[in-house]
Amino acid sequence: MHRIMLKFATFGALTLIGGAAIGQAVSTASATPQIASAASYDDYSRFYAASKNAPIWFRSGQAEAGPALINVLRRSTIEGFARGPQLATEVEAALARAQSGDSAALLDADKVLSRAWVAYVQAIHAPTPGMLYGEKWVTPTVPTTFAVLGKALRAPSLADHI
Repeated sequence: MHRIMLKFATFGALTLIGGAAIGQAVSTASATPQIASAASYDDYSRFYAASKNAPIWFRSGQAEAGPALINVLRRSTIEGFARGPQLATEVEAALARAQSGDSAALLDADKVLSRAWVAYVQAIHAPTPGMLYGEKWVTPTVPTTFAVLGKALRAPSLADHI
């Protein structure tokens, strides 16, 4: 909803500014930033190393977060995130592997869920392709892997955060 309102506000601003400013906006518009699918695995490795491999998705009291993520990813095509259902399937498989209780399987599953969450968050924050933003301040910014995962790690209830 926020994104739709932003588009209409931006369209109104562009209409009021006039043709010269639109030409300038086209020349200064940046390309769509890369999302997590292209994010380096090093970003995740660095995050987990910096947090001493603290689990995000499997910490105490967060049992509802994995299923909540699956639900968000399954319906994410309506938000324009086409990879959501595929990632939901990968998250389900990772959760099943984590059922063994093995610490390596838990860490691996935690990273799978984190990658899926980052991909989704970055996709919904990415500028709309072909959209002209009359002012730099209205152009959406894509959060970094560290920002997305840090916020998730600090969330008291990850299910509510999602």
